[in-house]
Amino acid sequence: MRDELIDPKTLYIDQLGLDAIGRMGGHGYARTRDYFDLPTRSLQAWTDAPRVGERFWPK
Repeated sequence: MRDELIDPKTLYIDQLGLDAIGRMGGHGYARTRDYFDLPTRSLQAWTDAPRVGERFWPK
């Protein structure tokens, strides 16, 4: 780990600077530069109005 990738105050690692490669399965790989957000809904929002195709567990 290169020192310049670690924030000395928080000890967080600069993910884009790290530029790690992860194995996705089979012959697939992904890099940290291929970043995307996948927002999640709260449990309350999900149980109030599940989207089509999602499983709904009864209370």
